[in-house]
Amino acid sequence: MAAWPNVRNSVQDRGIRLPRAKSQSAKSRNCTFVSNSSAPKPSTAGAMLIRENFRAEFYESLKDQGHCLVLVNTDVDALCAWTILESLFKCDEFSHSVLPVTGIEDLEQKLMEHAQTTKTLLLINCGGNRNLTDLSLSEDCRVFVLDSRRPIHLDNIYDDVNIRVIIETSELQRLGIPTMEELFEPDSSDENDEQAEEDETEDRRQSRMDKIEQRIQKKQAKRAWAKNRDDLVWKYYENSWHSLSSAVFMFSLTTECAKTSQESMWCAGVGLASQYIDTLISLEFYYETTLDKLRIYLQYAPKNGLEDRSGQLFRLKFAKELLLPFYSHWSLYESMQNNELFVNRNHLWSQKGRERMHLNLASLGLTLAETKQVYNLMDRERREEVFQILYEDQHTETQTDFSTFTAQFDYSKPFNAVDFARMLAVSLEYGLRGPSNETPDERFNSSCAYLERFMNGRSAGEIDQVMNVAKKELAATVDMAIQTVKQANVTPSGGFILVKVNSVAETDYLITSRHALFTFAHLVQKAYATKASHRDRRRKPLIFAITLSGDQAGWSLLTGIMPMDGYRHEKIANRKSVPANNR
Repeated sequence: MAAWPNVRNSVQDRGIRLPRAKSQSAKSRNCTFVSNSSAPKPSTAGAMLIRENFRAEFYESLKDQGHCLVLVNTDVDALCAWTILESLFKCDEFSHSVLPVTGIEDLEQKLMEHAQTTKTLLLINCGGNRNLTDLSLSEDCRVFVLDSRRPIHLDNIYDDVNIRVIIETSELQRLGIPTMEELFEPDSSDENDEQAEEDETEDRRQSRMDKIEQRIQKKQAKRAWAKNRDDLVWKYYENSWHSLSSAVFMFSLTTECAKTSQESMWCAGVGLASQYIDTLISLEFYYETTLDKLRIYLQYAPKNGLEDRSGQLFRLKFAKELLLPFYSHWSLYESMQNNELFVNRNHLWSQKGRERMHLNLASLGLTLAETKQVYNLMDRERREEVFQILYEDQHTETQTDFSTFTAQFDYSKPFNAVDFARMLAVSLEYGLRGPSNETPDERFNSSCAYLERFMNGRSAGEIDQVMNVAKKELAATVDMAIQTVKQANVTPSGGFILVKVNSVAETDYLITSRHALFTFAHLVQKAYATKASHRDRRRKPLIFAITLSGDQAGWSLLTGIMPMDGYRHEKIANRKSVPANNR
């Protein structure tokens, strides 16, 4: 989710910082934008990026100094990526430590605090889109950045002292990183102008007017180059999106190290699923990544699962799945009530919403009685029939097949990756006892423990507790979205749509859990667009004003979400003569 950009006439006015010129000394990192002609520069960012041979260039380099500090963002994808990397560290008996990061201020504080004692640091899903060169790290400190958020800050990409950004080669074309020649001005300084004035007295064959004309042409060319540079930087930063899951990247690293396991594959599947349920990636990208990066390795796994020393099995399968949340552990009716597709299709915010839903179930050939019973208690044949009916209905709506991983240890409850990602998001961002009773470090450690225990078949009771809290948060978030649309708290306001969220007990979910906020925001946006066919509802960004309570009474939390259609984005880009490229 991002605020609507404030478009101005220059790159500097747009809030975009131009990358600074680089040289071999750390002191020169604060130099002006005009580069020093005596310092040669590569033509591309290839020398500053780690884009292939990740085992040697990335993993082995992490272990050069004997200890590595890993800073992990508090999101599910980063947690799963760390779990995979930790298994590699344990196999190699490598000394390491880990700290969760809750925001950019927390990241900067921990970097400055530990960079003096730890010379090798890894950032997972944090720091990539922030300028890390401002932290003035020592020259012997190396910071590896693995961040799925795009675009990566140009200062991080072109830093040749401390920062090493990890990006796959296949992504470079889409990212569109400007070259050094496009960003840093070629040889043109006042010294050349002074030399030209000295040569003017010596070169009598050329008139003074010719010299003046050349100087004017040179200034015009410089202005044209600067304008082109500004446009390139604007185009690079104008869009934001999420790329390959960091957990999936770590799983690919395990294959290079010949240490792939079904546990690491499960973690990768959960990390990728977390991106999808938070609407950070499209369904098409999710499915493409699953097929290209993960599914192929299932053929090398044991047919009966991964055998534990105790004789128990960790079984992992990849198959078609419904997008209904927790339907295997809930009734179909409750799951449908909290599913975005059924909420919007049946207009559950209206008076006739329930009636429309009952008619919809009847049209699918489902009785109200069987949808209100626990799904797993249905007769097996009927359960398979109901699954097929709902899957075909889902395919009709999404126009895409949906498949995911399902894991089960021995005879414990199976969970698909999407539901498990929801559970981890709740335990990581909100906690079982609420954010006021658990610190971010405690929630991070607990979430890592839940993931590990599930893969080892331990503490089934704790897993059920996490699932129940996740169900409660989801139901409260969906109900809050329905009430927001029903009570007409969504109103057009000029160039955007204002959403007022009143302070209730459930508001704490939105303030502390990004997953709950994403779920709420996208549901409100689609419900408001579905409520009426007016096209402006899809073409305007939504601004959310969430009223705070308690010690923060009188304040509101503001956030925003981009429009469903790219019309307004293209209109602004065309008005400013900047090519629009929705990525």
